[in-house]
Amino acid sequence: MLDEHTTTLLRDLTASWHSAAPVTERRREHRISCDFPAVFVPLDEEGEPLADSAMDVRVKNVSRHGIGIMHPQAMTHRLALLAFDTAASEPVRLLVRLNWCRFKRINVHESGGQILKILAPGEGAAGSFKADFRQCEPTR
Repeated sequence: MLDEHTTTLLRDLTASWHSAAPVTERRREHRISCDFPAVFVPLDEEGEPLADSAMDVRVKNVSRHGIGIMHPQAMTHRLALLAFDTAASEPVRLLVRLNWCRFKRINVHESGGQILKILAPGEGAAGSFKADFRQCEPTR
């Protein structure tokens, strides 16, 4: 039988495992859950693709100005081209700036960020933003 002191310590310890405050939703826009494959191509400061750095990812949610992806390794690049096909087999290419990357479990990371621009067919990423991509405005 546990004494009163031990019982109190165990109760307090168990309570500390739970979040004391509810998580606040930071998104201002409605997002749509989804799950489809895409190719993530990191870009340098000039908007040029980095050699041999493309990786397969899964798009998990999208909103008017943002996107969430799932991938096997941590992302070390913030600026990227994200390419995928629609259900009608139309290619979509987005210029995105990742704002965060979170480890979920072994071989599973989540990242999210802003959609800076939807690229037109044939448009290259390099001509799509100022040299200092931090000054890019999100899509409107």
